[in-house]
Amino acid sequence: MNALPSLRKLPPKLKIHEALWAIADERITIEGIFSNEGICVSASNPHNIYTIHYLPDTNSISSNDNGSLYQGYLGYPAIAFLLKIGKLTYHPSLLHFWKALPRKDIKQQWHKNHEETLRILLGILFQHYDNLELLINECNQIFQQLETLSLQKLSPQQL
Repeated sequence: MNALPSLRKLPPKLKIHEALWAIADERITIEGIFSNEGICVSASNPHNIYTIHYLPDTNSISSNDNGSLYQGYLGYPAIAFLLKIGKLTYHPSLLHFWKALPRKDIKQQWHKNHEETLRILLGILFQHYDNLELLINECNQIFQQLETLSLQKLSPQQL
């Protein structure tokens, strides 16, 4: 008897921001014959390379980032991949919000405290941009799309 595939937990909202930063920094590439594989380079350590595998037929995805492997939620590399291939929609015109942030330093300072990191980052963004409502709405919309997708964990046997 085969076990039912398990659903991915929804990520902390900070992971939506991190995914958009990965796209803004051009750290995500699409690979594979069917564009169902991707690679994402970590911003904090360019030697950390995350691989993403996506099977649209089974609505399954895997990534070897810590959030995906150990926390059970969809990590930012997989979210960036889904944004990049158009499975999740976003407005590329808003990528400028993430381009010049010192997020590596802030994230390391508040390591593992996603809510506090997000609060600090939004505070910094507020100092540079007049209207953060667009950014917050965009991230909420992406989060809602993720919830609707109900992605499954991709098992090693499916690769």
